[in-house]
Amino acid sequence: MSDILVSELLVLALLILPLIRPFSKGLNQAAAIPIFPLFAGVITVFIILGQGLYFSLVPVILIVVICIITEFARFVMMVRQVPNHFYSIPAIILRIFLIFLLAGCVFIIFSFSGEREVECNFAGATIEEIKFKNEIAGMQFFKPQKENRNLHILVLDAFNSIPENQNTITRYLINEGYSVSQVNILQATKPDSKLNLKRLPEFSVTLKKVLTRFGFKIAVPDLKLQDEEFNLLIDESIKKIKRTGSLIFVFCEGQYNQALYNYAEKNPNAFAGIFFADSGSLKNFTGGNNHKFFILGKKDNLKFSKEIAQFPYCLFIQNKTEISEFGELGSNDVLAAKLLGGSRDIGREERIFLAQSFGKWMNLK
Repeated sequence: MSDILVSELLVLALLILPLIRPFSKGLNQAAAIPIFPLFAGVITVFIILGQGLYFSLVPVILIVVICIITEFARFVMMVRQVPNHFYSIPAIILRIFLIFLLAGCVFIIFSFSGEREVECNFAGATIEEIKFKNEIAGMQFFKPQKENRNLHILVLDAFNSIPENQNTITRYLINEGYSVSQVNILQATKPDSKLNLKRLPEFSVTLKKVLTRFGFKIAVPDLKLQDEEFNLLIDESIKKIKRTGSLIFVFCEGQYNQALYNYAEKNPNAFAGIFFADSGSLKNFTGGNNHKFFILGKKDNLKFSKEIAQFPYCLFIQNKTEISEFGELGSNDVLAAKLLGGSRDIGREERIFLAQSFGKWMNLK
């Protein structure tokens, strides 16, 4: 059970007593019951500040706001020490409706709860920050290499606004004993704002994508770095790695596949190999050279061979339902993934399989 699910259940539990109060003689005598929705509202604010915004949290926020509004008059009566246990017929009907609405919220948060993160063993790792424009744009984990090959893996995160939280690919590779740097593009591109909420950039972009998909004509903000800025970010990310003399392999998915390909073409000696994950094909790469890419089919049609070593790039073609441009969305915010035509990544199996495929490709290189 994920942390966000537990938090949401706690909030909804606080709404039960105010809603069933008209039907209980015992609760009718408890004048302080109307304060519970306010407690739920405060906890909801702390959830947003501490864990960020999720699509499954939206219906919870809505029912909390409704309950605060419907109970506010009784809360004022409690403060003034006026009896507040009388309910009119419309008030009782409203609470019956809200009880069904509450049951619907419980169903939604259980059905679309996020998957638990992969446990990660950071023991023995030296952890450093990647700074870009005075912001934390990623984290680097240097681990003693057990093998003769001195490797370092650069992970370009597709969609994650919290650099301190490592995605499944990074966690899996660290557990396998590799030194890994995870670069967070959205953190580097976030607009100046006094509201520095966790997951706010990706929630905003995802919300507008969802609304656009359902026919609402809304301009989706382009938070992409320009090529020059992207190149500077990559230079900054690999600066410390190069000092160690490590071979650098790159895992990349999402909207920066093309930018990384352009960077690698201009700097052919920067990386030992690049693994691109994409829901499309080589046609998605402008100027993509067939002779430089080793193509891996979808999960049920993977064909590894020793010829991999001859190609500087590998393109792993994912299923459309994995919406690779949104990275971990199918694991972290399942409701958003479903609304965008994606699917739930049960147990993060798809992400783990992707990490395993990357590891196998890298070992053959």
